[in-house]
Amino acid sequence: SNPANITYGTALGGTQLNATADVPGSLVYSPPGGAILTAGDGQILSVTFTPTDSVNYNSANASVTINVLKAGLTVTASSASRVYGDANPALNGSVSGLISGDSIAATFTTTATVGSAVGGHPILPVLDDAGGRLGNYVVTTNAGTLTVTKAALVVTPNNASRPYGQANPVLTGTITGLKNNDDITASYSTTATSASAAGATYPITAALVDPNGRLANYTVTLNAGTLTITRDDPPVLTVASGDASYVEKAPAVVLDPTATVT
Repeated sequence: SNPANITYGTALGGTQLNATADVPGSLVYSPPGGAILTAGDGQILSVTFTPTDSVNYNSANASVTINVLKAGLTVTASSASRVYGDANPALNGSVSGLISGDSIAATFTTTATVGSAVGGHPILPVLDDAGGRLGNYVVTTNAGTLTVTKAALVVTPNNASRPYGQANPVLTGTITGLKNNDDITASYSTTATSASAAGATYPITAALVDPNGRLANYTVTLNAGTLTITRDDPPVLTVASGDASYVEKAPAVVLDPTATVT
């Protein structure tokens, strides 16, 4: 009778090749025991019987059909992560369920590029069926996730100083950590005015300008700088005595009592 269904990868054995004869002789099967059939329904198993007593008995043939079901093949992409603006790491994964000898390999790809935004991006497997055996499998594909994390962005205002009563200097600073030539700039400001007291320091703070909406890809650290206001130079004092004169930067000078001071 027709044997029960088997799954691809099951070698033919006594359960499938089980013909009997009521006289002595030999049985030869096609395909032979140990063969692995490809997946498909209605495949023929045949047997030839050769009697030991070939004078009184003829040889005989018989056949049945068998269904070979597809085996399960599972391909799973491993998840990975990287920092925004960096190159993608090497992607890998696993293939389980392959029958020994089948040359099926998997490569793993993602649509994410160095410019892809922070978040999750799919990693997908692609099967390479060099031996033409993929038709023997029901394939289950599990995607992985490439997680793009935020890059570090540090903004540091440069320290500055000016004399009391003067306008603030042009304030500058540095931005480190920018990726992909992102057009993020900084402006710098301080609460100090020309009337702010001398001998004191005032914070210089930074504000970021993000015209293309790339700031969400960064973890931002905003450092503060310092504006120092110094005392102005002392007044200039001009002293004349007779036909001699000089300029003294000190606020007080001991003079000859007969000298004329202007």
